[in-house]
Parts: sequence; C-alpha cells; structure tokens
Amino acid sequence: MYAQVIKLSYPLFVSGVFGSAMGLLDTAIVGHLARVEYIAGVGVGASVISLLAFLGFLRYSVSGIAGQLYMARSYGALKLLWVRCVVLSAVVGSLSAVLTYALSPYVVDIMGVSGITAGKALEYMRVRVWEFPFAMFNYFMLGWFVGCSHTKYAMRSGMLMVVLNVGCSYLYAMVLDMGVFGVALGTVQATMMVAVYNIWVLFRAYGKVIRERITERIWQWHMGMRDIVVNGVRIAIRGVFLSGSLALFMASLTGYGAVMLAAATILVQILQMTSDTLDSVADAGTGLVAQSIGGSNTPPLSQVIHATMAVGAIASVAFGALVYGVSPYVFGFMTDKPTVITALYDIRVWVFVAPIIIIWAFLYDGYFIGASLTTEMRNSVVIGCVGYAVALHILTIFPIWGTVNDPLFAFFVVFYMGRFLPMYIWRWRLYAMVT
Repeated sequence: MYAQVIKLSYPLFVSGVFGSAMGLLDTAIVGHLARVEYIAGVGVGASVISLLAFLGFLRYSVSGIAGQLYMARSYGALKLLWVRCVVLSAVVGSLSAVLTYALSPYVVDIMGVSGITAGKALEYMRVRVWEFPFAMFNYFMLGWFVGCSHTKYAMRSGMLMVVLNVGCSYLYAMVLDMGVFGVALGTVQATMMVAVYNIWVLFRAYGKVIRERITERIWQWHMGMRDIVVNGVRIAIRGVFLSGSLALFMASLTGYGAVMLAAATILVQILQMTSDTLDSVADAGTGLVAQSIGGSNTPPLSQVIHATMAVGAIASVAFGALVYGVSPYVFGFMTDKPTVITALYDIRVWVFVAPIIIIWAFLYDGYFIGASLTTEMRNSVVIGCVGYAVALHILTIFPIWGTVNDPLFAFFVVFYMGRFLPMYIWRWRLYAMVT
C-alpha cells in the first residue's frame, strides 16, 4: 500500500512543485519591478482572487464521484458527468468573472489599501478574472484525473501550466514592459491553453468514455445532477470560508506597512509551494478512498488511511526542512529589496513549522473528498475560520509576540488545527461507508 501511495503521489508532487514554482516566479517577476508597492498590490489582488476559490468546487465535488464511477466502469455516467461539468464551468465561471470585475474596486477598498498598492491590486484583478471559466474547467479535469487515479495526466497538465505561464508573464511584464498587467495577462493565456490541452487528453486517453451514448438529460436532477450541485454548493461554501481566511490574514497585515505586507506575500507564495506539494499525498488518498468505496473496500480503507498518514508526516518534515534550508536563496531570488528580505528573516521559522501543522487538515480533506462527505468538509472549515477569527481578535488585545508572528500563529496553528480536529472526530463516518 505504501508503494501505491507513493506511485500515485509522485506525479502530483512534481505537479505541485511546478505549480508553486509558477506562483514564486510570478511574484519574483513583480518583485524585480520598480516599487515595493507592486509586490504588495499583487499580494492583495491575488488574495482577493483566491476568494473565488469556490470556483474549484468541481475538482472536489467531482473527484470522489468520478473515482467511484470509473472503478465501477460506468462509462456512460462518466461522460454525462463530464458534459455537465463543462456547462457548469462555462456558466458559473463567466458570471463570476463579470461580477468580480464590477465589484473589484469595492473589494480593494474593504481590504484597507490605498495609493499605488490599491491601483496595482485593481489592475491585477481586472485581468485575472477572465480566466475563471477556463480555470473552473481545469479544476474539474484535475479532480477527474485524481479520482480515476490517473495522476500522470495531472502532472503533465500542471507542468505545462508552469511553462506557459512563466513564459507569457515574463514576455509581457519584462520584455514588453507591461508590468503587473503583463503578469496577470500571462496567467490568463496560460490557463486557456491548458484547458485546450486537457480536452485533447480526454479524447485521447478516455476513448471508452467519449464513445458512450448519453441517455439522460444533462439537467435531469435525480440522475446524478443533484450530487454535483449539492456537493458543489457545500464545497463552494467551504471555498468562500477558506479563501476568506486568507483575505482576512492579508488584511490583518496591512497595519504593519507595505514592507511587511510584501514580505508576507512572498512567504505565502513559498508556503503555497509547500502546500501544493504536500497536497499530492492527500490527492493520492482521495483517489484510493474513492476506489475503496466504489470497489467494496478494495483496497482496504484502513490501509489507505494509515499509509497516506505515514507518508504525509514524513514528507511534511522533510520538505519543510528542505525549504527552510534554501529559503535565504529563495528570498534573494524573489526580491532585491533589502527591507523586504530583512522582514522575511523575521518570519522565516514558519517555512518549517507550517507544513508540519497543515498536512493533517490536507490529508483528511482528501479522505472526505474521496468519500464525497462534503458536509463534514464544509463544517470543518467553518469551525476553523471561526476559531481563527476569534484567535486573531484575542491576539490583537493580548499579543504573544507583539509582532507579525501573532497573526501568523492564528492562521497557521489555530485555523488549520481547527479544520483537522473536527474531521478527525468524524472519521468513523468514512469507515461506515465500507462496512
């Protein structure tokens, strides 16, 4: 079982490293532009865009369903699932893009930034929104690949996204001197091209699914559409709370000035790389749990959970130590601003500590996704967000360090443990599905 977990994890591990490298390189491009406010502006804009993470609900709501259908060889139902998700991506993604574009000035104002930082945040957001329909489709295809345990396709898609995004962003921002606008435009174009690639993979690798005839109506509620929508709504609510916590975290740092906000933006990008990498083990757990449920406890659910927890624990310590060791070089690569680099050294310890804490929430997210137990996932994030908001308020009144480490502690310790503990208590519901 350990070998199977590693086999499924390593393509997603590679994809996570490449995907996070994309964020790091984007921030590095901005970090070498004219002013520190550009870094802060992109950080604020990216955190607001992340509020739309609920658009990725198709990845999580579909992953477990696709894995269970694929294990049962229900190819007709799989094709219907694909068609429905394409339509949902187009409709929901387009509406979200238009709404976010219209509301972006008010959202930036709520974040508490002004001047050049606010202008660059708005510029970044108003370009990035147009990727939403294509990003939703790519999220769905990632969930499909993970659920069917075809993680090599997810790896190739992620690597292609990095190459295209970095290439386009560098061309527009540095060569053509388009600045923050160019960084955002490069990301949008790369997302569109990866969507085309994912369609090509589907027709090439899932011929049996594509050749199946669809006998049900696309919107027929009682024939699978209900599962997609209901699970999607729960995951969307989870996404809003999840991204809202990040936006609240960034907003809590605005009082520390543009330099600390820029440093936090870089720290978040580094930890995003760590999170995406560690998430590979959780994604492996998602596919294996879905197969265990769809295959009547084959492979055994208990073995899946024990193996992924062991691999995840080792990976979190090893990768956290590695990133901590090379972080001084990463800081220098990300920015040439001495004040920002000094601020990064003040919060460097979180590069090592955070992965060891967050891995447990990721793993149990993966298990509950594979079992399509989306209610529990949603509730755990709500509990974590409430605990985080309360802790942030208390630390404002009774600080532990009296520095930026207070909101960092509230975010990485209280929030993520608040997500993990409820799911750990509810783990019996996973085993109930195979007994």
